Amino acid sequence: MNEVRLIGRLSKEPKLSKTADNISVCFFNLAVDRPGAKNVTDFIDVMAFDKVAESIGNYKHKGDEVLVYGEIRTYTKEGKNEQGLVTTKVTFLRNKQTATTTDEFDIPKSDTQRKQSFVEKAAGFFK
Repeated sequence: MNEVRLIGRLSKEPKLSKTADNISVCFFNLAVDRPGAKNVTDFIDVMAFDKVAESIGNYKHKGDEVLVYGEIRTYTKEGKNEQGLVTTKVTFLRNKQTATTTDEFDIPKSDTQRKQSFVEKAAGFFK
């Protein structure tokens, strides 16, 4: 099973764009503190699609805390093999500015075929 859940803060502003098929895609980097290690942070590349992408791109900013659910995908970027997280669901936790809890966004469970299509296309967006 390839299922990942991470809580972290956006390390920079998310980048929202559209594919040639007019599908929203958002790239962001998540700073995740390593459990049990003092002052060790991992920086994870994350990609979201459709409503999830629009929600992150429009409402989240550098420093905001989110919980993301997704799958690890391997891709090639500039001739190098790398890994990133393709998220299928995000829960907004705390906003850096207001420290308030907000909402949860995901690709509807009834739309699993479309969700799988997003995940399959993910590697191409990192190139």
